[in-house]
Amino acid sequence: MAARNFTRRGLCAALLVAFCGFARPAAAQGSAYTFVKLQVPGSVYTDATGVNNAGHVVGSYYAADGVRRGYMFDGTTYTSVDFPGASHTFLFGIAASGRTVGSYTNVPNGGGGQWHSLIEDGGNFTGYDFPDHESDGRAINASGQIVGIYDSGPGTTNISYLKVGDTYTNVMIPASLHTYAFGINDAGKISGSYVGADNALHGFLKTGATVGIINFPSATQTFVGGLNNLDAMAGWSQRGANAPVGFVRTGLRLRAFDVNLPGATTGQPQALNDVGQVVGNYNGTADCPQGCAFLATPRTDGLPSCDQAMSMQYGAGTLKMKFAGFGTSMPFTWTVVVYALNTQVTLWSSPIAAISPALAFDVPVTFPSVGPVIGLSTLTRASGDVICADFATVNTGG
Repeated sequence: MAARNFTRRGLCAALLVAFCGFARPAAAQGSAYTFVKLQVPGSVYTDATGVNNAGHVVGSYYAADGVRRGYMFDGTTYTSVDFPGASHTFLFGIAASGRTVGSYTNVPNGGGGQWHSLIEDGGNFTGYDFPDHESDGRAINASGQIVGIYDSGPGTTNISYLKVGDTYTNVMIPASLHTYAFGINDAGKISGSYVGADNALHGFLKTGATVGIINFPSATQTFVGGLNNLDAMAGWSQRGANAPVGFVRTGLRLRAFDVNLPGATTGQPQALNDVGQVVGNYNGTADCPQGCAFLATPRTDGLPSCDQAMSMQYGAGTLKMKFAGFGTSMPFTWTVVVYALNTQVTLWSSPIAAISPALAFDVPVTFPSVGPVIGLSTLTRASGDVICADFATVNTGG
């Protein structure tokens, strides 16, 4: 995926998609969420990129006159947000207090650079720039810390930044071609995506000076958007030419996220809040051919399509793989692999039927003492898409 698809202009063209129709709830049997389809009335296209704990959603939309505007949705009402005097305005992130961040330009057609970051707070606007560059603001936490993206104009390298007061710090992934910070939580952890030397998209989580790389199992592209205060992250992955598949990652657990709205064929989660509400975009409906956006709220009366709660123990030459709450709502291929000494070993890969109620069991495997071992258990649909992926680690000594 070309790097330009993740600049503020390209992101809006490629990932932030339109929607039509009035907001309405939808839920289907087996879905872990209820969904609301969003629309700014009269818009040609609308996206959703941020949500706070009050369930207030922010994003941007294209009006019929071609003007790009930000908006905030409070569950009932859409409020347009325009930076004073700007020709185009984008909103990307929202804090618990309701403060929002985004970008604006005075260039009539929105191209050619000259984008500036913005903060909106109760109708009051502040503009700022990463020094000597054009920039945007992507997310803001309770302390007012902001992450965003800057560059030197169209076609130049995209670099992320952290803004604390008036101090700016680069957020970069070693050997990356472009870096995009999309989320920051109250602990200051930063999530986002980058384009690697392989020209592929990968996710990351930055905790202090430590950067963890996130790649969804079997995917060739992994996008990570925002994160919440529980360190859960929303994103999507793509395997080859297949359609993107959304996911939510919590700790070492990844769960596929399907947009359960009529006609939806793909889903691209962008952000989530502390109560697990997810916002993002999807494609496939006839009434909004350029794409739509959604707000998804976790259900209390439904279960995800699979769960496994994996952990590992080691002792006396035996690697014990423990599964708690192992259950599925449909047939899957269950594959377990381990990584040790820079080698991948597949322990098993077999079709299984639906399992309900959930089971708890241990699988002991004779295993040498070789130091750190990583286990990965995946449940895969017939299409080849990974729906559940759980990691576990153990030190076997040696």
